[in-house]
Amino acid sequence: MVGEKPVGFVMIGALPGDRDGETRAEVLAIAVTPGFQRRGIGKALLQRAEKRVEEWGEQRLFLHTAKENHLAQKLFLKNGYRPIALKKSFYPSGQDALMMVNEFGNNPLTNLLNE
Repeated sequence: MVGEKPVGFVMIGALPGDRDGETRAEVLAIAVTPGFQRRGIGKALLQRAEKRVEEWGEQRLFLHTAKENHLAQKLFLKNGYRPIALKKSFYPSGQDALMMVNEFGNNPLTNLLNE
């Protein structure tokens, strides 16, 4: 928020996972008003989303971004996300998407790498 005006948002959700009983936390949408981009707002939104899904007991957060959206990919890479899959024709317009993940929290591998 700038004053009382929202300049960005992030929407997260818990989606059914691949195995019974598991869920998968995912960034469903994230956006920052163009005039306010490149000011750390996107990073703050991602951190807030990560904190929330950690409160849910999740240790990773997935997201999808258009293969051509290099600005968003740069933000995600700088904040610990890594590409794990390319999904062809993912979006209704036919665009391909890059699936990315960030592992955090009490993940033993993440903790080991941070020591």
